[in-house]
Amino acid sequence: MISREFRRLRVAFSFLTTIPFPYVKNCDEKDQAKSLIYAPVVGLFMGGLLLLLWAGVSYFPVKPVAAAIVVLGYVLLSGGLHLDGLADSCDGVFSNRSRERMLEIMKDSRIGTNGVIALVLILLLYWILISALPLYATIQSAAALLLMPVAGRTGSIVASGLSKYARKTEGLGKNFVELLTAKDAIVGGAISLAIFSLVYGWRGMVLFLITLLSTLGGVLYFKHKLGGATGDTLGAICEMNQVVFLIGFIIIGGM
Repeated sequence: MISREFRRLRVAFSFLTTIPFPYVKNCDEKDQAKSLIYAPVVGLFMGGLLLLLWAGVSYFPVKPVAAAIVVLGYVLLSGGLHLDGLADSCDGVFSNRSRERMLEIMKDSRIGTNGVIALVLILLLYWILISALPLYATIQSAAALLLMPVAGRTGSIVASGLSKYARKTEGLGKNFVELLTAKDAIVGGAISLAIFSLVYGWRGMVLFLITLLSTLGGVLYFKHKLGGATGDTLGAICEMNQVVFLIGFIIIGGM
């Protein structure tokens, strides 16, 4: 039991980050899907690396440049996995086509105008919001950077467990959506809540609630537009959750 869960944790790190973890043996589709339960733990690890980067560059005399370096660090650490999903989702749902055509557009490897606009806006928002954090490794900036990736990856696990797969054909997100259950979403959410509360106390619990509401909003929106979720929409929810989290943090985070 312990070895199986540890294997799934390693799979989660391998899939959700660009860190070169050793190949995980005896890993099947179920292990890959269930690994997403540990996505909040991976998010906390990513947040720790971002905090270290922020601590190193926050002495830079031009604060917006320091924030830009942290955003770049996030992109490199995540490999742009969820950003790609955001771009594809925006290309599809904002095309104003039929549901089937939206899903076809999202599967196209080429990026369209809506996808480019979405990427520019999301990265700009990250840059502005991180620039608003206090300089140096204060409690506020530490909590924000630690929890931002947790908020995003909480969206992925909860959305997977509460959605049905939108496509009739295979896709990257099919196993996650079909094999993860509402119980898995609750377990992943509980892990996330524990992280939020341990890192930032009652404010963390409030921010977790904001993250959860943001996720549910994304689930309902994509259910209305596409009939369910895909790997791309899971990525889109992850990225949007992080923006919503940072806005909520600035409002209630004591800054």
